Amino acid sequence: MDSEARREVEDALDEEVATATSETPLSAFVETLRTQSDDSLRLVVRYDGDEHTVLYTRDDVGTDLDDEAFEEQVKTLVMKGLSDPPEEQELSDFGSLHATLRWFDDVVVACYPTGEWTGVVATFDRGDSPFVGAALDELE
Repeated sequence: MDSEARREVEDALDEEVATATSETPLSAFVETLRTQSDDSLRLVVRYDGDEHTVLYTRDDVGTDLDDEAFEEQVKTLVMKGLSDPPEEQELSDFGSLHATLRWFDDVVVACYPTGEWTGVVATFDRGDSPFVGAALDELE
């Protein structure tokens, strides 16, 4: 995706968060994640700088945390998203960054930057991944 197309997507997502309805591409994105992830989708957060909006939370996610601890966890996820902008000078020959994945013992965190300070973070239950599992086995 070129930078002009990325800006168009970012502008559309920003407008959708401000005027959220069930018919927006951002809500369609969340619905696609829900239907394609075999119920493993846990949380979806849209961030814009230091502001964020929780777009989806599975019923059982965060139930062991109080509201303050859950909010801190969401803020940490947002910071992870902000740490990987779509354009990095040192890696410019790779092209634009479209996503990062972080594999934890129980959860996979996917960050989708849409601009310098904007993007979406989604978390999923960690299932078996032959590629990641094999790499971890070799490294242990």
